[in-house]
Amino acid sequence: MDIKEVLKYWTAERFKALQRKVTSAANTIEKDMLNRQSKQLFSEKEQETLHEALMIMRGLKRKVELAKEQKEREERAFRQHVDKCAKLRGQLLKKYTPTPTDEKGCWEVFSWRLALSVVDGDRFPSLRRLPDLVHVGDMLDRLEAVRDRKADWNWTPSLTWLCNTWLNSDVIRELEERLWPYSEMPDEALISEFSDYVNTDIKKMIESPTRPDVKKAIKLFSEIVAISSAENVTRLSERKG
Repeated sequence: MDIKEVLKYWTAERFKALQRKVTSAANTIEKDMLNRQSKQLFSEKEQETLHEALMIMRGLKRKVELAKEQKEREERAFRQHVDKCAKLRGQLLKKYTPTPTDEKGCWEVFSWRLALSVVDGDRFPSLRRLPDLVHVGDMLDRLEAVRDRKADWNWTPSLTWLCNTWLNSDVIRELEERLWPYSEMPDEALISEFSDYVNTDIKKMIESPTRPDVKKAIKLFSEIVAISSAENVTRLSERKG
């Protein structure tokens, strides 16, 4: 039977470790037990048995070496495939996710971030349970910290910081990890459907919110946007002055 079939779940590194052990065992028999002096310790029958064991070890070594090399090729090809999948996921996310360069872009990021907290689990089962993102309360805590400047940092959190954090740490990271299986080429239809979900269902929710937590999130974000806009006007006036 093919050794790889027997040990089909082994990694190349494990085959390599087995190869070292088999080589060591063969060397022990050949150099330590069948050398001119040591072999005299064994009967003729025992020496024949040791020779047979040496042949078995040498044959096994060749099998293990071939299996290791084949496994290395498979693992290298798999890593390259996974890298291609990751690259394409990044390209698709860049294509569909918003950029918070202005107020409109910031509201779009808010919409995508809100979508992760209120996601339709039946429509997007892979996003049904997102750690730390499943409740709008996670958004509220951060929104209040930014609005009230109460964050425990040595600098003042801003609207730009908030949107970039949401976009990169929450939206892109979670969608990249959960929307598609990591080892499969990503289907653009999934991110396209999620984008449509944000642009229809979530925007309707923002325009006519019914949930108290969503209403509060919208109110807090609106206040942060207003504060940021006022600060930009002040900075512009100071430059002109």
